[in-house]
Amino acid sequence: MSINTLGKIAIGVGALGVIGVGGMLLAGCGGPKEQDPESKLLEDFQKFDRNPRDNNWTQAETNLFTVGRPYIGARHNTYRIGDTQFYEQSVLHTETTSNMDRLFAAARGNDAVASLAELKSVALRFDADKNGTLSRSERRDFDNQFEASERSRTIVDSTTTGFYIVNDYPSNPGGYVPPTSGGDDSGYIPPTSGGDDNGGYVPPSNGGGYVPPSNGGNTGGGDDNGGGYVPPSNGGGSTPPSNGNSTDNGNPDTGDF
Repeated sequence: MSINTLGKIAIGVGALGVIGVGGMLLAGCGGPKEQDPESKLLEDFQKFDRNPRDNNWTQAETNLFTVGRPYIGARHNTYRIGDTQFYEQSVLHTETTSNMDRLFAAARGNDAVASLAELKSVALRFDADKNGTLSRSERRDFDNQFEASERSRTIVDSTTTGFYIVNDYPSNPGGYVPPTSGGDDSGYIPPTSGGDDNGGYVPPSNGGGYVPPSNGGNTGGGDDNGGGYVPPSNGGGSTPPSNGNSTDNGNPDTGDF
């Protein structure tokens, strides 16, 4: 309810001496307990009174057509292609047709004009306790019979298509870049796969200082302690078919020193 409307109500009730301490008592959105019929009628029907606004309603003034301001509607017809979400959105406005035909027909005089006094006489028919004001229930009964009727429709002015990028992939801390698969090789570069080679791995190395075709020591990783082995040696400093230790001088006729 607007401030102007409250002012009208306060003036009407004040004339009857019903204003209490601190102003008129209001009860939520039900309005005042008692309301002057004239303020009720102006609140509901003065918008029909135009050209000029003189508190007299002619037949031509009983119908009112209003156009609302344009507004942007909700997104619709959404669809997604890859990481792009597309949608349509419209600019709309509302057109409302309302009339006070029922009250005008009941209130108009022989001059085909319904004055405020004539409207008030109709409203007072619902003053059941005859106190000169309308209670909430009395106003409800009046509205059930003479409330202005409204019919609205929504008009689409234009429709546009928009889009936005969707980033709905889960976060993956640790620097992981596909297609690595497990391990804590934070600096992983394909085609390495797993282990804790910490990004230093470069194929075809497979751990330690191993360089094929050496197969001595711990060639599967760690420190390749096969020494400077060069095939066909298979241990120590021997030459086949000797397989003695590193003091073998390679002469089968001479013993070790």
